[in-house]
Amino acid sequence: MSSSLVLIDSSSWIEALRKNGKREIKDRVERLLVEGQATSCEMVLLELWNGARGKEEKNYISELEMGN
Repeated sequence: MSSSLVLIDSSSWIEALRKNGKREIKDRVERLLVEGQATSCEMVLLELWNGARGKEEKNYISELEMGN
């Protein structure tokens, strides 16, 4: 059985980054990360960097980049 990747849209990553983001989206992104199924692309990362606020968000995006 093969495992597939899920390309997560920037709006979902943004929701996952928010402290008060929608719980269902935060949980799904976290689950996909833990299962090794979450992925992004250069355009999504560019959008995230463009809107990054603060050190915590920038560290999160850096970690995403290293995982791709």
